[in-house]
Amino acid sequence: LLATFLITQLRENHPQITYYLYLFIGMFWIYCLVEAVKNKQLKKFGNWTGLLIIAFAITALAVMNPYLSTWEYSHYTMRGGTTGLEKSYAQQWSFPPVEIISFIIPDFFGGINQNYWGAMPFTQIYNYFGIVVLALGVMALFGKHKPLSTFLWIASAIFLVFSFGSFTPLISNFFFKYLPMFNKFRVPSMTLIMVQIIGVILAALGLDTIASLENNSKWQKSLFTAFWISGVVFFLFLILGESIFKGLPFTKAEEIAHYKAQNMLAELEELKSLRPGLLYKSGILSLLLLTVSLGLCYLASAKKLKKVALVLLITLVTFIDLYIYTGKHLKEKDLYPAEEREARFVTQDFDEFLLADKDNFRIYPYNKGNIRNAGEWAYYHQTIDGYSAAKLKRYDDVWKLIQGDEKNDGEFLRYLKNVYEKGGIETPTPILDMLSTKYIIYPDSLPYSFLLNKIKPVFTSYSGANIYQNLTAYPRAWFVDSLSVIPETKARLQKMRNPYFNPRSLAIVESKIEGVYKPDSCYAKETFFDMHNVKYEVATDKNAYLVLSEIYYPAGWKAFIDGKETAIYPTNHILRGVIVPQGKHTVEMKFISETYRFSLILSLTGIRATVVLLAIGIGWEMKKGKKVKRARGLKVKRSRGREV
Repeated sequence: LLATFLITQLRENHPQITYYLYLFIGMFWIYCLVEAVKNKQLKKFGNWTGLLIIAFAITALAVMNPYLSTWEYSHYTMRGGTTGLEKSYAQQWSFPPVEIISFIIPDFFGGINQNYWGAMPFTQIYNYFGIVVLALGVMALFGKHKPLSTFLWIASAIFLVFSFGSFTPLISNFFFKYLPMFNKFRVPSMTLIMVQIIGVILAALGLDTIASLENNSKWQKSLFTAFWISGVVFFLFLILGESIFKGLPFTKAEEIAHYKAQNMLAELEELKSLRPGLLYKSGILSLLLLTVSLGLCYLASAKKLKKVALVLLITLVTFIDLYIYTGKHLKEKDLYPAEEREARFVTQDFDEFLLADKDNFRIYPYNKGNIRNAGEWAYYHQTIDGYSAAKLKRYDDVWKLIQGDEKNDGEFLRYLKNVYEKGGIETPTPILDMLSTKYIIYPDSLPYSFLLNKIKPVFTSYSGANIYQNLTAYPRAWFVDSLSVIPETKARLQKMRNPYFNPRSLAIVESKIEGVYKPDSCYAKETFFDMHNVKYEVATDKNAYLVLSEIYYPAGWKAFIDGKETAIYPTNHILRGVIVPQGKHTVEMKFISETYRFSLILSLTGIRATVVLLAIGIGWEMKKGKKVKRARGLKVKRSRGREV
C-alpha cells in the first residue's frame, strides 16, 4: 500500500513536493527509532524499516520512467551540478516570518493576487490552512497523542523555517549548502505545503482527543476558559480592529514604484482603501469561527454534545473556514474558464501568415505577452522564447544575451536603439540570426521600417501584432570558414555578445578540432525535419565544419554521416557541429535515448511487483480475517457448550 501511494504521488510529477515528503518520512523514521529505543521494540522497528526499504525500492523502480530521464536531463540544466540553482534565484518567494499572522487572519496582507501587499513579489495562493485546524492541532499537544503531536509540531517548525529562505540567511545558507539536493529547488514558501499537511494530521489527533474525553474536569475548565478568551478577543477585534490596524502602510515600495511607472497611482490608492476592510472582515470571521469551534469542544467535553455531532459540526465549521478563501480553486472551470483557455489557442490571422511559410524557421515574439504568453506561441510555431522551470543551462546563458539583463540590452533592443536613437545604425543580431529567427513579432509599428535593410514589415494583424521579417536570418545548417577555440564559458559568451561576431563564417568550439578547412564550394539542404529526426543533403570540396541550428543536448542526440555515427561538438555554446568529409553526403541526427528505453523496462518491473505484492497482501489479510472468524466461532461454540 505504501508503494502504491508513493507511486501515485510521484506520478503527479512534482519532484519538489516529493522531496519535502521524503524529508518528512525521514523525520518520522527518526521519531519511530527514538520511540522504539524508549519502549524496547527495536525488533519490531527493524521489521518496519525493512518493509519501508522494500516499499521505497519498488517505488523507485516503478517511477524510473520518467524520473530517470528527468535525472539525466537535470545535469544539463540550471539546477544541475553540485551547486544547484543560483542562491538569490532559488530564494525568491521566501516566506516572511511576519506573515505567519496570515495563518490566523488570512487577509492580513491582502491575501492573493492584486490585493496582496506583503514582502513576496506576489502570491496566487493562500498559505492559510484554517484557524480551526490550527486550534485543534494545539489541543493535540495536551492529550493522549502528545508524543506523536510533539514530533509533528517539531517537523512543522522545521518546514516553517525552511520556508523563510532569505529572511533567515544563516539557517537557509546552511541547508542550501549541506542538505543533499536542497539547492535544486526554488520558492522556499512552497515548503508550507508540508506545514499544511501536517496541520491536518494534528487537527485529526486533536479532534480525537476531544472526542475521547471522559469526565475530565481539567479539560472542561481549560476549554471553557479558552472559549471565553477567544470570545473576548473576538469582541475586542470587532470594536477596535479597524482603528488598531489603520496605521499599517497597506502597500510597499516596490508596488508604489511599479504603479508609478505605469502611471496608475490612482488604482493603487483604490487598492489601499480596500485592503483594511479585507483585513478587518477576515479577522472577524476567523475569530468568530475559532470561538464557535472552542465552544463546541467545550460542550463535547461536558457531555452536552455527542461525539458524532462534534465531528460533524467541526467538519462543517472547518469547511466554511477554508471554502471562503480557497473554494474557487475547487471549481477550476470558474477559475480558468475553458472558453478563455481555448480562445488563446484559436488560430489567428498572424498564425495563418506564419504557417503559410513552409521554410523551417523560428520566431521571436518580442514583448507580446498580451496576445499569448511566451510558451503558448510554441503551440503552432517554433519560438526562441518560452518558459521552463528547469531551463537548459546553455540555452539560459544565451537567452540572457538575447533578452538582456541589468547591465546590457538584449540583441533586438540594442538594434532598435541604434536605429532610432543613434542615427539609423543597423547593428547585427548574430544570435537571433544563427537561431534561424526569420520573423520577429513586435507590439507596435516601427517608424520608417520600410527603409531598413535588416528587417522589413510583412504583416500587420488586427490584434496589434506586427510581423517583421529578419532578412539576415540563417538557414538551419551552414558550413563555416574557420573555428575559434574558447573553452571558458564566460569568455565564450562575451565573444557572442559582440554584435560583430559573425557565426556564418566563424564557429566557436570548446576544444581543438583538427582536419577541417574553409571550403571553396559547399552547400547544405534540409530534406526532413521533426522533433526526433533531422536530415540534410550536404556537399563540400574539402573536409569542413557544418553548424546546425539545433540545440546541443548530448543525452540522446546522435549524428550519422551516410549511416555511420560521428561526433557532435557543442558549437557557439548552444548549437551542434559535425565534421563533414569531402564529397556529397547525407547527414542525419536522431534522438535515441537508451536511458528512456531502460527506464520503461524498470518501471514496468516495479509496477508489476507492486500489483503482485498488493494482491498478496490483500489475500494475506483476508486469510487472517477468516482465521480470526473461525477462532471466534469456535470460542462461541465452546462457551455455549459449557452453558448447556
